[in-house]
Amino acid sequence: MRHVDPEFPFLSRLADRLATSTSVDNGGEPTADAVEASQAVVSAPFEALEMPDGPVSLLFEAAVSGVQSRLPHLSHADIAYPPHGLFDAQLARQIALHLLVHRLGAPKQRVARELARSREAVNRALKIIDERMTKPEFATAYEAMADHALHATQTEQDHQ
Repeated sequence: MRHVDPEFPFLSRLADRLATSTSVDNGGEPTADAVEASQAVVSAPFEALEMPDGPVSLLFEAAVSGVQSRLPHLSHADIAYPPHGLFDAQLARQIALHLLVHRLGAPKQRVARELARSREAVNRALKIIDERMTKPEFATAYEAMADHALHATQTEQDHQ
């Protein structure tokens, strides 16, 4: 029996699909390549699924940078992949997702897909930050993070 990280159960389902998708070509049995690939999917650490290169990942980097400008005690990794129980890191990720969608213009569906999050999780993060924006202190800090994130995207474009 393979170990499946309870935080990422989709990896097990993906591995099973991969193994069974090629079984038709092999008389109903998974091919050796399919079994090996499915085991690699399950045993791969989450870091192997980090954001792909492309516009959303670059924008996410800018959003994380913006958040980190006001929450310097959090590492980039803590914001991008908040540990369980670290409330401020979880809030920081929600802010980064909100910046990504509402200030940097990334489509929600692409954000969910490319950052390996459900649409529900993305929508929940957006709603939580929208509710917090009613507090003037939070809105002021958010605007500073948004300005930093926007500046980071412009700096990145200047380097290309």
